[in-house]
Amino acid sequence: MSAEAEGRSRAAWSVREFTTDEGDSRFYLAKLKPFRLGALQRDPDAFGSTYAREIAFGDEDWLSRLRNPLAKTFVAVRPDHSDPSLPSIVGSVTLLGPVPSTTDDDHFAKQSGMAGEAQLPVYHLSGVYTDPASRGLGIGKALVEAAVASATKAEAAVIRVDVYSSNAAGRALYAACGFAQLSNTAPEARAADKDQEGRHTLSMFRLASGSPVGTGKQE
Repeated sequence: MSAEAEGRSRAAWSVREFTTDEGDSRFYLAKLKPFRLGALQRDPDAFGSTYAREIAFGDEDWLSRLRNPLAKTFVAVRPDHSDPSLPSIVGSVTLLGPVPSTTDDDHFAKQSGMAGEAQLPVYHLSGVYTDPASRGLGIGKALVEAAVASATKAEAAVIRVDVYSSNAAGRALYAACGFAQLSNTAPEARAADKDQEGRHTLSMFRLASGSPVGTGKQE
């Protein structure tokens, strides 16, 4: 997409962060809840959770996510002409952190020259999704960039995202946003990283304030 075309398409949507006020709580239940449930039904391989699990949630379960002090949710919205009071959600991402660092986080930090730092500030991207009808407009990248900017402002060191190996589009998006896999993670070391459906999970990383470690690779 050319810069001019992207600018025209961008005029139809914008990225915003949820707050915990009453208006956003209503917006969360009215728009993000059905958006998330629909996404879980359409593209189960894009999520670690399932539709069967989340359809059983009550409103308080949903609002507890919004009120989580370690979570920030960003959404891409566009006008909803059938309900001018609330825009439609066409994409979302949640930034979690700081979260406890994993062995892979520490490994990435070592590759990035940050070895020896105590209590490495790690943030995690979760629930990255764009509605199929709105793909190809740069929405996913804009959402990830908004989350990365927020993590950087919070003085994160490393940002991690987990993605199923079968999700080629997701892996390509994260690579375009500066994420990379560890350079020397042997396939057999990842054999155990499967969910109950046998889906293989990969972790991708980037520094909050710069480029991914130079020796990283995408597979």
